This record gives sequence, structure tokens and C-alpha cells, in this order.
Amino acid sequence: MKFCTRCGSELLDAAVICPKCGQTTEPPKAAPKEPKPKTYSALSIVGFVFAFLFPLAGLICSILAFKNAQVDENVRCKSFAKAGIIISAVLLSIEVISNLVFGILRACQIEVAYHFNYWRLFFDLLF
Repeated sequence: MKFCTRCGSELLDAAVICPKCGQTTEPPKAAPKEPKPKTYSALSIVGFVFAFLFPLAGLICSILAFKNAQVDENVRCKSFAKAGIIISAVLLSIEVISNLVFGILRACQIEVAYHFNYWRLFFDLLF
């Protein structure tokens, strides 16, 4: 048995409208949520910038921004964080491989004229 929320009269279980007052027996539907604005988060911007300067920090920030964007369903921020992850991973891989090769060559007592370094590359390009 159900009862009308407006007048309190007894209703059949299958009733959709109260026969006495005309009130619907269906619970009111919740108002649709307003979509959040799809903008870049500060963490995704920091992760993208750090991807070029400090790849490991950029990778961590970009992964955190990506996870937050998934929770918020923010496609724009998610794609920006994904770009930060990819750039960080590529530059970090280059740095690790470069350091491994440099270490192996130094262990074999082979002189190397140039060792890859982001900051050195940056200053070489500037000057």
C-alpha cells in the first residue's frame, strides 16, 4: 500500500496519479547536473612544463593530473596530461639510455667527447 504525498489518501500499488488530488506518485526526478567547465588543471600544466625541464617530476605530475581528469571526466585536461606523460616518458628514456651508454663507455675507458644532458642541450641551442 502506498499513500499520496499531498493529501495522504490510500493508493493502489500500481497507481501513478492520486484519484483525489491529482498528485503524481512518482518521486520527483533530480535536476540534471550542470557540466563542469572543461579547462586545464594547474597540475596538468605543471606536468607538461616539467616534462621538458625535469622529466621525472613531469611524469609524476602528468600521471596525477590524468587520474584527476578521469575522475572529473575532463577530456581536455586528460589529453593535455596524456601529452605530458608521453613527452616525459620519451625524454626520461633518452636520458636513461644516454647515461647507461656513457657509463658503459667510461667503464671501458673509452673517452667520450659529448655526454647528452638536457641543460647542456638547452644552452647549446640558445648560444
